Amino acid sequence: MQELDEIDYKILTAIGKNPLATITEISKETGVNVKTLSKRLQRLIDEKVLIAVSAQICPSTLELEPILLFINTKFKNLPMIEKLCDLHPYTRFRVRCLGACNGLMSIFMMPRNSLRYLLELFDRLRELGLIDDYTYLTSIAKWVWKEPDFTYYDVKRDEWTFNWDEWGRYLESLKGPSELEAYPPSILHKLDKTDMALLRELSINARAKFKDLSEKLKIPEYQISRRMKLYLDSGIIEGFRVLIYSKASNLFNQFIFRCRCPVATTARFAMAFKKLPFPLTFMPTQEGFTLVTLLPPLGVSYLGDILQRNVDDVKLMWADYRTSMRYWFYGETFKDGVWQADRKMLVDDILMELRVK
Repeated sequence: MQELDEIDYKILTAIGKNPLATITEISKETGVNVKTLSKRLQRLIDEKVLIAVSAQICPSTLELEPILLFINTKFKNLPMIEKLCDLHPYTRFRVRCLGACNGLMSIFMMPRNSLRYLLELFDRLRELGLIDDYTYLTSIAKWVWKEPDFTYYDVKRDEWTFNWDEWGRYLESLKGPSELEAYPPSILHKLDKTDMALLRELSINARAKFKDLSEKLKIPEYQISRRMKLYLDSGIIEGFRVLIYSKASNLFNQFIFRCRCPVATTARFAMAFKKLPFPLTFMPTQEGFTLVTLLPPLGVSYLGDILQRNVDDVKLMWADYRTSMRYWFYGETFKDGVWQADRKMLVDDILMELRVK
């Protein structure tokens, strides 16, 4: 990978702020002429610095429920559990971790009223001795995402200049009432298989040209434009993730913080985390919140100290970025207006594929 410079970081920051911006809009934001910008952006894509701009699909609008699983297992069993995640149609993310959980953290988006099948599957794995134990968390409000803001990154010194003490004071100044953002209602009844196919493509590349999507999916461009408006207006697409290679800057490691605290404290952190310049996913849960983030070398120390001062309990895990897997939206199990979910499909068939009983 070619060494990045200030212009590259300006481009990445501009896309983080406005993921669907045109080349002309990015040019105005960065002060880089269109021709140079186009070449730079293509190089960032070709060298896989800019991995993807992915549409983030809101689960509640599709009658899906986010479930976080922390799975403790022996190292020798990890490949099998990862294969299970690959086979499961409702997996959205997995990563190996060490610390408070030694094994795997996985995120599933399960159809409503199907959590029992996920728990039964992992109960069976525990009975077979393939995992030691597991815990699960449910989501109580919309998640918060943040893309990297490289204006805080000093390229020449290869370090971040973010003021953690100032951020900590800001967090502690948030004394007034605040609320977590509620999930929007379902509009699944308005969607069909064509929508599921289009949402998958947008989760893979939200910057894809409508012309290309039209040719691939055999949908008229005007219909894609109308559907895109529906997705944005209804909250089906609740945002966009700009996926950047972690070594593009001095972001050394991925960490998971699992925190126990009152709902009011979770709401304060939801506001405060929007001020951080680092890529993160903030998930309010029934026990408090879980945070997955990439941090520079000293960041874990500063953030850990602030968390310890403000939450009842914090568990830290180091996450192995190299083995992480983000799954694109998958709509193949949507049939006749509903998500398919039964014991055979979500327990028995998966165990059979793994060749265990």
